[in-house]
Amino acid sequence: MAMERYEILEKIKIVIEAATDIPTEEIEDDSALMDDLELSSLEVITIIADLEEIFGFTFSEKEMRNMITIDDLAAYIQKKAG
Repeated sequence: MAMERYEILEKIKIVIEAATDIPTEEIEDDSALMDDLELSSLEVITIIADLEEIFGFTFSEKEMRNMITIDDLAAYIQKKAG
């Protein structure tokens, strides 16, 4: 059964909180990973690795370059998990 977008967004926010200590309440769907949340490259890599483990697939490096916001990540996950 496919996950709803809001469920994916919540999982992403929980992973970000665990990796960075940024409270989920402070993470908006349109938050930019590196600009708004000020995540380092290493933090982004850690978050992606955790999401790959949770959702059971690998993120394409090429497609990762186009993922700027939390919502971009959710759209990609929803498409792949579809």
